[in-house]
Amino acid sequence: KDWRMSAPSLSGAVSWIVGGVGIVGRGIASQLLRSGSIVVVNSRYPGRLETLSEDLGHPENLVCVHGTMLPDGAAATVEEAMQRTSNRLDHVVAHSAVRWWANHSGDESSTLSAAVGGASQLLALQPHDFASHATQLAALHYTAAHHLLPRVTGSTTSPSYSFVTGGGGTLHSAWGPRSSIGQVNAHAVWGLSAALRAELAETHSRVRAQELRVGLRL
Repeated sequence: KDWRMSAPSLSGAVSWIVGGVGIVGRGIASQLLRSGSIVVVNSRYPGRLETLSEDLGHPENLVCVHGTMLPDGAAATVEEAMQRTSNRLDHVVAHSAVRWWANHSGDESSTLSAAVGGASQLLALQPHDFASHATQLAALHYTAAHHLLPRVTGSTTSPSYSFVTGGGGTLHSAWGPRSSIGQVNAHAVWGLSAALRAELAETHSRVRAQELRVGLRL
């Protein structure tokens, strides 16, 4: 007898992956598609969406939306996506800096470091720049939750909101540790995840909120 657990069917469900165009997001999208879900992925960069679709074999159930989840454009991005899914959203997977060693792979550690001039030490960042750079990832994921959680709450199934986050900056590998500003951002997202999960639990929300934190020790 085969004792392996099969993935639950998500046939007909709509899942949105926040941060879904990189390697980790592609893997999440692939599994959700295999489970029968319609998968929404957004990006500011059309080329990344095209590459994602090509890598996955141009699946019919993949909805690629050219738009941002940053505060100045998230509302329009969500509106376009909802028009394409008949205003249905059942699950959100918010992926943040799991693959923190990657160069030029979205808002991850090396990209954040480059944004502050490649400063190798935290205190090399000027104080007036700290507030904006220290919360870039948290601002994106807060904005995503602000717009997507009300949509998920209206789902008639068993809605969920899942954070998939990276391990701490003390983890070292052949690529080196997480950048200082990347570490600050990672903890900000962890705090956002913890606060949101606690609030949903306290209010007995229908939405099942959870976090999967990936630690890579090499």
